[in-house]
Amino acid sequence: MKKKYSNNQNRTLRSEELAKAMEYKIKNSEKGYKVDDSVDFKKTADTVLGFFGINDRIIDNILERKERSIFYMLEDVDLLRTDSEEVKLYDGKTWRISYWEINRDSIYGVLDKIDSEKEKEEESIYEDLDEGIFNAYMEEV
Repeated sequence: MKKKYSNNQNRTLRSEELAKAMEYKIKNSEKGYKVDDSVDFKKTADTVLGFFGINDRIIDNILERKERSIFYMLEDVDLLRTDSEEVKLYDGKTWRISYWEINRDSIYGVLDKIDSEKEKEEESIYEDLDEGIFNAYMEEV
């Protein structure tokens, strides 16, 4: 199967794609997240991408508590990752700056996996057909 997403890392990440990856990863997480049917993954993906804009990295301190908890959950399922750097201030103290990064490798890998599973599911439909039914249909046509 051709990897539609993983082989094209420079493309723009769409909110529909992030929403699809989020839903798959959260519902299949070993962390045991309870997902209500009312959860709107598309709206959450829009919110997340709204912080990033055209960038893959943002500074942590722009987030409010609610958004940060969503980001931590996405980090738990490997869709976001954190990074930090330390900067020496003029007075000699060290200042730590924390960042959030979009994990494109993981997101595109999940999307490829979803596509692969969908293709296998579509192929398996015909495997369950009785050969007699297929032959009878072909005789009618």
